Amino acid sequence: MNQNIYIVGMGDNGIESLGHEALQILAAAEVLVGGDRHLACFPASPAEKMTVQNNLKAVTEKIRSEKRRVVILASGDPLFYGIAAYLLKQIGAARLKIIPNISSMQLAFARVKTAWHDALLISCHAKPLGPHIQKVRAARKVGMFTDQSNTPAEIAKQLLAAGISDFRAFVCENLGGKTEKIIEADLKDLPGRTFAPLNVLILIKEARPVELLKGPWSFGMPDHIFHQRRPLKGLITKSEVRVISLSKMQIRPGDIVWDIGAGSGSVSIEAALLGAKVWAIEKNAAEIGIIQKNIRQFGVKKITVIHGFAPDVLLDLPDPDAVFIGGSAGKMQEIIQSCRLRLKAKGRLVINVATLENLATINTQSETVFETTLVQISRSRPILNLNRLEALNPVFVLSWEKK
Repeated sequence: MNQNIYIVGMGDNGIESLGHEALQILAAAEVLVGGDRHLACFPASPAEKMTVQNNLKAVTEKIRSEKRRVVILASGDPLFYGIAAYLLKQIGAARLKIIPNISSMQLAFARVKTAWHDALLISCHAKPLGPHIQKVRAARKVGMFTDQSNTPAEIAKQLLAAGISDFRAFVCENLGGKTEKIIEADLKDLPGRTFAPLNVLILIKEARPVELLKGPWSFGMPDHIFHQRRPLKGLITKSEVRVISLSKMQIRPGDIVWDIGAGSGSVSIEAALLGAKVWAIEKNAAEIGIIQKNIRQFGVKKITVIHGFAPDVLLDLPDPDAVFIGGSAGKMQEIIQSCRLRLKAKGRLVINVATLENLATINTQSETVFETTLVQISRSRPILNLNRLEALNPVFVLSWEKK
């Protein structure tokens, strides 16, 4: 039997996504089969056009009886929740040749920058979500194909109704095309929103500190249980550096603490858990939302979040017993001077510095003589069946006590 039927996978960027072999096959096509979106990419093709809509069974019968060279256009990898599996059953493998493209699922995980070999993969394209809900509940990563009925908003609504809310969602629209867009949100923020019809939904489970920290709180909580800016890891003082910095601050219950350049709020959270009343100052609006999420997640009550620039926003705050500076937006000297003046007697000022230039500037331009500690941390990372050490960025921890 002649092999005269070809299934060619395409990306959202049309002809640009096709390799040499696929283009040669398309150039020789006598019958071109596909959806309107795919066929529109080949207006000059002399091949007879056959549109696939809700007529797949009838189109398959025509393809089976066709003696001419048939090319079927499909999205991404036709064997990954695509038309190829159906045609293999209906027509048989002998007459078919399949040229896959990058799956939109593969591309979505690449955009989110997350490995997907261990992800739960689901198609809700013309299929209900219901049978998969318990699998989603147990998964840590989920990739879903959607359709115009099972939209990301509708999927999120069903998951939330089932008590599943601990996922960060990424709606990946028009992947590979000129209007590609990645929308990141909490799962609970998706219901009611509208998205481009062509999208893939990625769900990444977020750590729950209440679950991970069985029993009472312990000093120096691991980084991964804090909300951080993603897909890139955000502004967080690493656990080991956080422990040293907090120890230098010598916080006691009831102390007033300023956390300037609070980032993800990890120092603020632990200072509050030590019994302090904390004012967390952060200039970036995105980080403010993350700090507030961490505050809710840990259930701490004594943190006031301030969106603004130091030293300007410090004027109306109560005098501190301890100050932590994690970021200065280029105003380090002004902030140090303000903290020196406002700190109570025996108050502690602690600064984290990541660059030699900033360290030199502080030491040469400030009147304050800091105790300086260089913190160099390496953590083990698996490599095959062994372990190697991966270094974190070195950090200078500067500390000063007001006499």
